[in-house]
Amino acid sequence: MKILVFVREFAAPTLTFVYNEIQAMSTRHDVLVMTTERTNEDRFPFPNVQVVPLHENRFIAKQIRRFQDDNWGLAFKSSRIRRAISDAVRRFEPDLIHVHFGGQGWIFLSNWPEGNIPVVLSFHGYDASMKLRSARYRNQCRSVLNRRDVTPIFVSLNMASRMEEAIGPIPDHEILYYGTDLDFFKRTTPASKRDQYTHFLQVSSFTAKKGHTYTIQAFARFIAQLPEDKPAYLTLAGDGPTLQACKSLVALLGLDHLVEFRGLVTPLESKELMESAQVFVHHSVTPEDSGDQEGIPNAIMEAMAMELPIVSTFHSGIPELVENEVNGILIKERDIESYTSALHRIADWQLQQQNREKVQSLFSKKGHLDKLDEIYKSQINRIGTI
Repeated sequence: MKILVFVREFAAPTLTFVYNEIQAMSTRHDVLVMTTERTNEDRFPFPNVQVVPLHENRFIAKQIRRFQDDNWGLAFKSSRIRRAISDAVRRFEPDLIHVHFGGQGWIFLSNWPEGNIPVVLSFHGYDASMKLRSARYRNQCRSVLNRRDVTPIFVSLNMASRMEEAIGPIPDHEILYYGTDLDFFKRTTPASKRDQYTHFLQVSSFTAKKGHTYTIQAFARFIAQLPEDKPAYLTLAGDGPTLQACKSLVALLGLDHLVEFRGLVTPLESKELMESAQVFVHHSVTPEDSGDQEGIPNAIMEAMAMELPIVSTFHSGIPELVENEVNGILIKERDIESYTSALHRIADWQLQQQNREKVQSLFSKKGHLDKLDEIYKSQINRIGTI
């Protein structure tokens, strides 16, 4: 099968799940990636990428991108991009087109007429949450999803429900959970003994919706309530716009000796951190200023594959992965008191084999690819019968 994939930026460090899916797809199919911006090529190599910049002038391209992010329809149309897409389709002859992200995907769909090649459109998070605040964007979604050649994919049931609440019923859509590489994220050493220390870990980008400040505040309260003979520490791995503010908060609370910032980590380094941790924390929140929400964080899947108990929130699709009091503890967003209590309670939990079993049953990499193949084949057959 020949698959043409479009993603506006290939490959941003915060979008490794898209890169990993494309890499995995390429082991089964012939894949061509079209993008407007190729980044981090050394870290995320891929042999078959065609770059079509929004504009030859970088300053103008930046302005176009700003108008696109503000959902102005004319900003997506480009005769140059239209020609590039037509040429790529003629040369590559794809069986199916896979477009990533509502809004960003309009770059492709606004320059590709409705036709006989099926298109699947993946919504991932902010494109089914914060962007839905815009009436222009909601109307664009309705228009795109009315195309007979387009089928939307949502990464959680919660996300599909949010979209339908905003734009109305979407009778033909698919739910596709992202998958974890269970062969890679597999525990090889036992966790450290609980009577020595408790090691809490979060691996994620430093953005507002990841809730790091709430984790730090709850950890400070937790530490203040601990007996001296039961030490604990917290590791925060990742990078992003809120990192410096989090470092300042840790210093203000006098936790420098107990909170470690590891910066960006490779998958292997992330796995090694999970080997040494006892609890994985991920306090996802919905920022009030943007309304941006998670799908289902891949990092939680990876931690569960490593058998770690989870502390997280009743946020977006997370309860579809983490069952409260079974795979971990879920709390309301921004509830520092409940968060602190959850840290105390979960510090006594042991490794959870059932967490890995749940990932195996619903969130495996192979299962994700198998379901994606089913979606591809069903859409090719559907278009062929119209």
